[in-house]
Amino acid sequence: MHKKWKYRKTGSQGLRYFEFLKMFRQLVSISCLLCALSLQAGAQISARSIDLGVGGFYFGSPLVISYGGASLAGTNRQSQLNGQLGAFISDNFALGLRWRSDMELFQVERQFFNQQTHTYEPYKHFSKSQLYGLYGRYYLDFGRHLAVFAHAEFGIGSSLIRVTEQNNAGGVDYNKYPRSLTDNALGLGLALRPLPEVGLEISLLRRTRAEAYFPGSATSGQKQVETYGGYEMRIGLRLNFNFFDWAAQRKVIPPGNPKF
Repeated sequence: MHKKWKYRKTGSQGLRYFEFLKMFRQLVSISCLLCALSLQAGAQISARSIDLGVGGFYFGSPLVISYGGASLAGTNRQSQLNGQLGAFISDNFALGLRWRSDMELFQVERQFFNQQTHTYEPYKHFSKSQLYGLYGRYYLDFGRHLAVFAHAEFGIGSSLIRVTEQNNAGGVDYNKYPRSLTDNALGLGLALRPLPEVGLEISLLRRTRAEAYFPGSATSGQKQVETYGGYEMRIGLRLNFNFFDWAAQRKVIPPGNPKF
């Protein structure tokens, strides 16, 4: 997954929920266009079907910093896991719940000298976030094995950043900085279906994330808000199946009770 972010700081104006409303209006416009086109393309995913999507990535690499003939070792790790579970409330249109978890670790050895223990300690920057929210998706099918879709999602959650810092007593602390999050995205994608119930997807999303926190070590007062916006390419797996039809096909009629 490739991300290109723009960075902007704002004052304490709260998290920007109007961004989601703007993107929702765009989704409505796209959905109306797709609905008009779908009059000529038969629906493939029927109402009451289940929509299940999973995706994510993991990256881990040793880090070496060289200077003046010497070098320092380190670590760089990143991971993301996201899931979506919903239902098709009409042919080709699904609504549901989303979840996303992100983790990042950046570490460089021997960055701080701890005067209390007389040892060198690493610099660590660790962050982990959890998001929960809603999503909507509309498909436009072109035959049995190809579909395009419009996708919108919104979520709120929290993150925790932990950083090693030198304290006034000459020691080293591993400080915690909590943040609150909002996250929303709108985009288009392509689904390849080797089977009618299975989709291999690639999509391009315009994502906006806002993080609110108290500056420094403060726990009250005026919050600072950081807003990130950019494009995200996502690759994932999708399962669409009609549980009710499957259950009806497996229903066994007891002997002596024929169905007329």
